[in-house]
Amino acid sequence: QVSDHILMESGVLYNRGGCTVRTCGEPISDKTMIDLGMKDPRLEVLHFMGDHTFADKVLCDGDFDYTGGGPEGYGCNSKESLAQLGSDERTIEAKFLCC
Repeated sequence: QVSDHILMESGVLYNRGGCTVRTCGEPISDKTMIDLGMKDPRLEVLHFMGDHTFADKVLCDGDFDYTGGGPEGYGCNSKESLAQLGSDERTIEAKFLCC
């Protein structure tokens, strides 16, 4: 039975998009998600789709370094992030602001 293998849970807790902690123009169903941002106690899983720079703004440019790697670490440094992903765009010299 397929229903024995399906779990339906809250997207507020387990599948929240990055735009719910730092607005990117999309309508948000619960404004408190933006007001609380990363400090929302309901937040369990946050995902980012599309360009790397939005994740950087949320994870690296705030009061706390969520990556643990500092401004030169994976996730906050575009050159190193692209190298880790095997990208041919390693000539990019831009550094993301972090911490």
